[in-house]
Amino acid sequence: MKVAAIAVSLGTIPVIIVGSLSYLSTNERLHQQVLQSQTEHTVEIADRLYNFMLERYGDLWSVSHLPTFSNPRVSQTLSTEEKENLLNTVVDAYEIYDSLAVFDRNGGVLFRSQGNVTPQQSDRSYFQLAQQSDRPIISQPERSPATEKLSIYITSPIRDRETGELLGILRARLPVNVLENLIQVVNNSDRRHIHIVDRSGRTFININSDVLDENIFNTFPLVRDAYETDRLAIDIVESLESQEKRLMSVVPLRNADRIAPLDWSVIVDVDPEIAFATSNQLLRTIGLGSVATLASVAVIAIAVSLFITEPMVRRITSVVQTIVSASSEMASTVEQQERTLQQQAASVNQSTATADELNASSQRSAERAQAAELQARQVLQLAEEGTVFVEQTLKGTNDVQNKVETIAEQISQLSDFTRQIGTISTLVSDLANQTNMLALNASVEAVRAGEHGKGFAVVASEIRKLADQSRSSAQRIDNLVSTIQSAIETTATATEDGTKTLSKTMAIATSTAEKFVGVKDAIRDIAIGSQQIAATANQQARAIEQLVEAMNALDRGVGETASSISQTRLGSQDLNQAALTLQKMV
Repeated sequence: MKVAAIAVSLGTIPVIIVGSLSYLSTNERLHQQVLQSQTEHTVEIADRLYNFMLERYGDLWSVSHLPTFSNPRVSQTLSTEEKENLLNTVVDAYEIYDSLAVFDRNGGVLFRSQGNVTPQQSDRSYFQLAQQSDRPIISQPERSPATEKLSIYITSPIRDRETGELLGILRARLPVNVLENLIQVVNNSDRRHIHIVDRSGRTFININSDVLDENIFNTFPLVRDAYETDRLAIDIVESLESQEKRLMSVVPLRNADRIAPLDWSVIVDVDPEIAFATSNQLLRTIGLGSVATLASVAVIAIAVSLFITEPMVRRITSVVQTIVSASSEMASTVEQQERTLQQQAASVNQSTATADELNASSQRSAERAQAAELQARQVLQLAEEGTVFVEQTLKGTNDVQNKVETIAEQISQLSDFTRQIGTISTLVSDLANQTNMLALNASVEAVRAGEHGKGFAVVASEIRKLADQSRSSAQRIDNLVSTIQSAIETTATATEDGTKTLSKTMAIATSTAEKFVGVKDAIRDIAIGSQQIAATANQQARAIEQLVEAMNALDRGVGETASSISQTRLGSQDLNQAALTLQKMV
C-alpha cells in the first residue's frame, strides 16, 4: 500500500502542477484573445456605422450643391415636377431614404419626393441647426410624425453659389432599420447583443436584444464613463438593475474629422460564460485528465506492488531462512567449544602446582626486576626528556628557517614595490605638473579668444581639476611608500626575533646533549642488574619445564578450540553473505 501511495503521488502531483500551469498560461491567452476579439468586433461596427453616415453626409452635401437647387437662374428654368423627379431619382438610386424634401427658410415645403412629409419643419431642432450651419447636420434618432418610424434626419443648407444666401433646407429621412440591417451584416454571432445609443444614453438600435429605449447610462456606468472620456472601454460589468454580469465593450462616436459629431456610442455585450466558454472547457478538460491520470496511476501502482513487491518478499524470506540455518550451526559449534574449554580447565589445574614452585623463584626475580625496573624508568624518563628537547630544537630550527625565508621574500617584494612606486610617483607628479601648465595655457588662450573661447575655457578648467586629482593621487602614492617603509621595519624586527629564536635553539641542543650523558650512565647500571637476574633465571628454568608439559595439554585443547572457531568462522561468513544479500534487496 505504501508503494502504491508513493507511485500515485509521483504520478499525479507533476500532472496537477503542469496542468495548473498550463491552464493559467492558456487561460490568460484565451482571456486576452476574447477581449481583443470583442474589441475588434465593436470597432468594426463603429467604423462601418461611421463610414455609412459619412456617405450620407456626402449625399446631402452633393445634392444640396446641385445647380438645380443652389443656382437660382437654373432653378427658375425648372418646374416643381422636374425638381421632385430629381429627388425621386436620388431616393430610388440609394434605396435607403424614405423621403427627400426641400423647405424654404420658414420651414414650408417647396418640393419633395414620394412619401409622407410633415408640412411645417420650422420647430424641429435639426432644421434650426441647418439654418445656422454651412454643412450638413445629422440629427439624433427620433420618431417621425409622418411615418411613426424611428428615423434619423440629415439636413443640409442650400445656399446661393455666388452670394452665399440661404435659399432653403434639404432634408433626408433615414429609417433606423437601415442601420440595423447594416450592423446585421457585420455581426457574426447571435449570442452578442449590439446596442447603439444616442447622446442621452437612450438605446435606439438593439441587435439580438429585446430592450429598446432604455437609458443604458443608468444601467451600466461603464458606458457613461466611456462616452464622457471619449475612449474605448471593455470590462466585465454588472447591471445595476438586474445584477446580471456582462462582458461589455464600448466605442464612442463623438469626435469626427469630416462630419459633425454623431454623439453615438456602439456597445457590444455578451454573457461571460459564453465568451469564456473555451477557457472553462479547458479547465474541465484538465480536471478530467488529472482524475483519469490519478486512476491510471493507482491501477498501475497496485499492479506493480502485486507483481514486484510480493516476489521480493519471497526472496527476503529465503534469505532469512538461510540466516536461521547458519545460526543453528553456530550454536552447535559453541557447544563443542564449551566441552573443549572444560578439558583446558583440567590442564590448568595440573599447572597450578608447578606454578606454586615457580612463585618462590619469581619473588626473588621480582625483587631484582623491581630494581631493574626503577633504573629502566629513569632511563625512559631521561630518553623522553631528550626526545622533547630534540623536538623543540628541530621545531625552533624550522621556525627560524621559515622566518628567514619569509623575511627574504618580504624584503624582495618590498624592494620591487618601492622601486615601482617611486617610478609611478615621479611619472604622476610630472604628468600633473605638465597637465596643470597645459590647463593654464589653455585658459589664457580661451581668454584671448573671447566669446568663442568660453567653451574651451570650461574644458581647460576641467583639465586643471584632473591635474589636481593627479597631484592628490601622487600624495596617496607617497603615503603608500611610507606604509611600505613601515613594513620593511617590521621585517627587520622579524629578523631580530629569528636570531633570538636561533640562540634559544642552540641552548636547547646543548641541554639535550647533557641529558643523553645521563642516559648513558643509567644504561650501564641496567647491565649490572641484568647479570644478577640471569642467576635467578636458572632456578626458574626447571620449574618452567614442568609448566611446559602442562601447557602442551593446554595447547591440544586450544587446537580443538581453534578448529571449532574455524567452523564458527565459516558459519559467520554464510550469515554475513545472507545479510549482504538482504541489505541489497532492501
